[in-house]
Amino acid sequence: MQITSIDNALAEVFGRYSTRWQPADPLQKLIERILGQRTTHAHVERALLNLSSRCRGWSDVAALPHDVLADLIRPAGLAQPKAARIHGVLERILQDHGEYSLACLGRMDNRAATRYLLTLPGVGEHTAALVLMFALGRPGIMPVDTHVHRVARRLGWAPPDATARAVQQAVEVAAPAANLMDLHVNLVRLGERECGPGSTDCLNCPVTELCAASLRRLWR
Repeated sequence: MQITSIDNALAEVFGRYSTRWQPADPLQKLIERILGQRTTHAHVERALLNLSSRCRGWSDVAALPHDVLADLIRPAGLAQPKAARIHGVLERILQDHGEYSLACLGRMDNRAATRYLLTLPGVGEHTAALVLMFALGRPGIMPVDTHVHRVARRLGWAPPDATARAVQQAVEVAAPAANLMDLHVNLVRLGERECGPGSTDCLNCPVTELCAASLRRLWR
C-alpha cells in the first residue's frame, strides 16, 4: 500500500506535526472536540474563552444551568445539543471517577481507553481516537475524519466503498504505529488542499505518482 513512502513524501511538504506536539488534558481535548463538531477552530476558541471567563474549572461548567451553558458556547454552533452533551459527559465522568478528570486513560491501553470513551454520551470512534492521539500522544491510532476517509480510499489503501472504520483498521495495521499522528495531520492537509471532495489538483499533489486513483486516470 506504499503507506511509508506516502508518509515520507507528505512529511517533506508539510513537515511532521509530532515534532512540536505537546501533551494535553484529555478532558479538555474531549470538550474541545464536542464543541468542534461542524464548526471551525476559531469558533471553538471563542466558546472556550466564554467558558473560561465564567468558570474556573469543570465543576463550575457542570453546575451551569443548561441554557446558560448553551449561551456561553453559542459561537461554536449547535449550542443546545452540545451543551447537553457536555453536561452528560461531565456527569458521567464524575459518577465513574469521583472527579472531573480522564486521568484514568493513562492507565489503560488503546483498546480499553477507546472502549471507555465510547461509553460517554455522544462520543464516537473518531472523537475517541483524536483524544487519545492529540491529548496523550498514543501511537497505533488513526482518527478517520472525512478527509482521511476520502484520501485513503483514493490512494488505494482501502476499497472505494470502505467504511471509516475499515479505513482506520487498514491504516493502523499497515502504517508504522509511531508515524500515525503525522500521517493523520498530513492526510487532512492534503484533503484540504489538493484532494478535495469535489475536485482534485493531481498536478500539484505531492503523492500523485503513488496514488491509485491518479494512476487509474493516467492510464485510461
